[in-house]
Amino acid sequence: MESHHVLHDLGWLMVAAAVSMIFRGLKQPAIIGYLVAGLLLGPHVLPVSR
Repeated sequence: MESHHVLHDLGWLMVAAAVSMIFRGLKQPAIIGYLVAGLLLGPHVLPVSR
């Protein structure tokens, strides 16, 4: 079931990319989008870890 983990990780990668694109559309610096995506995908906000 290793392919399931790869698809799961790619899905979360797409979420992080979408968050950074939203901040780019709002004319905010890219680093803010990266920080928000990191907070969302971190171990304390969303239960993403396996």
